[in-house]
Amino acid sequence: MTNVSRIAFAGSILGMLFGLSLIYGTPYLNPLHVGGQPIYPVPIGWIITFEMTMLGLMGFAFLGLFVDSGFPSYTPKDYVPGISDGKIAVLFHCEGKDQKKIVRYLDQIGRGIG
Repeated sequence: MTNVSRIAFAGSILGMLFGLSLIYGTPYLNPLHVGGQPIYPVPIGWIITFEMTMLGLMGFAFLGLFVDSGFPSYTPKDYVPGISDGKIAVLFHCEGKDQKKIVRYLDQIGRGIG
């Protein structure tokens, strides 16, 4: 199960709160009365709130992909030098007693294809 949607939802909420703080916080701190216009503009506020919500959603979704995939990973990884030469490998872990049986089965399948 992935957590990217939950992380993206949290980002959208934070983006929306940031957008609302821009709309209502800036005129509160610096009120500027110009030509009878309202201090808190509603139509422009919708656009700013939407844009900040989407920016928060996309940014947190991008970061959520890295968090959910475990990037960066500092644990050692399995390495097969033949893969660097263009071969294809299937890596998996199995019990020691089953290893020979599984290798033999994979060899039989591989010979049947080519």
